[in-house]
Amino acid sequence: MLIPARTDTRWFHDYIYQKHEVRFIRGRLKFGDSKNPAPFPSMVVVFRSKPDTGDAD
Repeated sequence: MLIPARTDTRWFHDYIYQKHEVRFIRGRLKFGDSKNPAPFPSMVVVFRSKPDTGDAD
């Protein structure tokens, strides 16, 4: 899911932080021929069906 990186909010800590994989995007997103970037930083949250423990199978 591509969403604003609002790490100071309750929903981030309740539903995302330490529960799912988070990838922060460097800089501000700009779509198409837009002259201005987004007014906020963004992140990609990866939801998996089972938690990734980092162990090799």
